[in-house]
Amino acid sequence: MKHITMIISFLMIATLVKAQESEGPKHHKAAELELTESQKVELKTLRTSLKEQVMQIKENEELSHEEKKSAIKDIKEAHDQKRKAVLTEEQLEKAERMRAERRAHVEARVREAKKRHKEEIKPLVDQEAEAFERKLSKKETANVLQIKEKLSALAMEKMEEQMRLTDPKTQSKEAMRAKRNEEARSHRKKAMTDLQSEYPEDYDYLVSLTEKYATDIDEHLRTIKEAKESLREEMKEDRQGDRRHRKAHKQKERKEPSQEKRRIGFLLKSVN
Repeated sequence: MKHITMIISFLMIATLVKAQESEGPKHHKAAELELTESQKVELKTLRTSLKEQVMQIKENEELSHEEKKSAIKDIKEAHDQKRKAVLTEEQLEKAERMRAERRAHVEARVREAKKRHKEEIKPLVDQEAEAFERKLSKKETANVLQIKEKLSALAMEKMEEQMRLTDPKTQSKEAMRAKRNEEARSHRKKAMTDLQSEYPEDYDYLVSLTEKYATDIDEHLRTIKEAKESLREEMKEDRQGDRRHRKAHKQKERKEPSQEKRRIGFLLKSVN
């Protein structure tokens, strides 16, 4: 049951926290690093090449998830070495300081977002979920609880299976703990897809239930969405005075959950 709550919490906060550390100096950092025109061209070529290589790996359906992660890691390490070769020692030192500052700033923003989400959004989500649960019949509640147990067990089974492939003799306790947490996050994200493929009848039941209560669920989700958007806008305004956010940055395209999965996620959250 704990894993289901973590799944929903992950989905809820994902739309609020989007900050990511950029890879290497960008154009707006060129002046601070005092890059020459030749260096600018070389770094731009490296970034373009990195992006293309990473995209090719992500689109390669013959590779497993782990193989893609490993390949992308190798490419980024090679890219970092090439990037360092372009910069002088002085520029490298300055670039590393800038990256450390940027990383610390991003981590602070993420902590702030999580804190405010916990204090302002989570109580509202719980309130809306409890209000909706009262509309379900006892039989519907019991059926959903059984499906939640299957979903939780499925996520745990997948994670444990993946962890068995990791040789503990070659990993420190800290590395194993980090690996376990990473695998848990990965499988929580894929749990709904696993349920659909391995327990299609249960998934279809959840779909039929969300269709029955579609109007009620959408109203609750709308209330939550408005609160999240309000908080996001407030945090955006708070950043206006921060020089790191004066320039507009391209946001990564992120695939939003379908309406069906949002409804199912809310239904699962509501039943305890």
